[in-house]
Amino acid sequence: MVSRRRLLQGSLALSALAALRPVSAAKATDRFLVIYWNDGGWDPAMLFDPHFESNALDRGACEEASISGLTFADSMERPSVRNFLENWANQTAFVNGIAVGSISHAKCTQMMLTGSSNQTAADIPTLIASQTGAALALPHLVLSGPRYPGELGAFMVPLSPTLTQTMTGVIPNAGRYSTRGEVLTRDYLTATAEGLAAARPDPYLEDYIDATDRLTALESGAGQLDIAADADEDTLVEKGISALSMGLSRSLIIEGSLPDYSFWDSHISNERQQSACYEHNFERLLTLMDRLAAASAPGGGSLLDRTTLLVLSEMGRTPVLNSQQGKDHWPYTSAMLVGAGVRGGARFGVSNEALVGQPIDLSTGEATGSGQTLSAAHFVAGVLQSFGLDPATHFPGVTPFTAPFSG
Repeated sequence: MVSRRRLLQGSLALSALAALRPVSAAKATDRFLVIYWNDGGWDPAMLFDPHFESNALDRGACEEASISGLTFADSMERPSVRNFLENWANQTAFVNGIAVGSISHAKCTQMMLTGSSNQTAADIPTLIASQTGAALALPHLVLSGPRYPGELGAFMVPLSPTLTQTMTGVIPNAGRYSTRGEVLTRDYLTATAEGLAAARPDPYLEDYIDATDRLTALESGAGQLDIAADADEDTLVEKGISALSMGLSRSLIIEGSLPDYSFWDSHISNERQQSACYEHNFERLLTLMDRLAAASAPGGGSLLDRTTLLVLSEMGRTPVLNSQQGKDHWPYTSAMLVGAGVRGGARFGVSNEALVGQPIDLSTGEATGSGQTLSAAHFVAGVLQSFGLDPATHFPGVTPFTAPFSG
């Protein structure tokens, strides 16, 4: 196993970490992050940002509804959306009018997850894991979906059969070694290293001790994380929650599955495809929330009480339909935040009837002529700050979007 301390000795990694030094927020740094990613670009007008005051916007067959102060577009075609909000609206915030600065899937995905077009920028979960879970065995666990580790690749681990087989003592393509012999050898070497380190501090010895501690933690959870190459979303979520519950990981990302014959990238038949995707999405999110609520957090209590869920998509759709009853790419999107640290039952950020983001006060999320248009950089900076990180150096001159976060 590669030593965490050795990896941090590189000057590039050190400079990146210095840019995100923890600030005084002990409870924030104990939180977990789960990102549920929706690839393709959803239509905010059909749920988060419907603009019922306007007839110029195509939002499909829906009606205005409100639960716990959270207004949304309701439809009989999407019962799981209403079900989710009936259960969780008081812990849920909508964020509208986020500018991603492009209509390219790849560029928008990077912007939404990193807040930057810099190819070396690390994404939200990697940054948070590197600062609040660096000592964990699997700081940021990628179940599926996009990943931007930047210069912090030591903290990002894709969940795969190769990883879990190695954790259980299987050397890929080379059979199995003697687990008992390995344990005895490691125990002897660790005890020797600890004795030498006590007599004469040495970073290489500390690296070895650190690595063996992480390996021990991995081995203890290996059985619960074993996974097949073709694992479905339910299995991935189960394994990811186990990693959080066992104290192996700080953050997760998973890409939501899609219903049959439907895609978020709805250039044709927008209403049918978006309705099917939203229904499938929120059905899966209900399961995710139930599993978080049922799982124990390290040290006790419910995992849900310490987890912030970000439900994201890289872009929005045009305000009106094209000639094929679809909608094309749009450089503004919405996001949904749920759980710990979130000011629930509210919408933040403002767009006009053309779904173009408008200037807002970044501390309240309300429209103001003297404010700024909410960008992906503002959004990411706000998430980082809500987890007890200082994003100032990472985002020079960028005001964090703090409106949807409590405390």
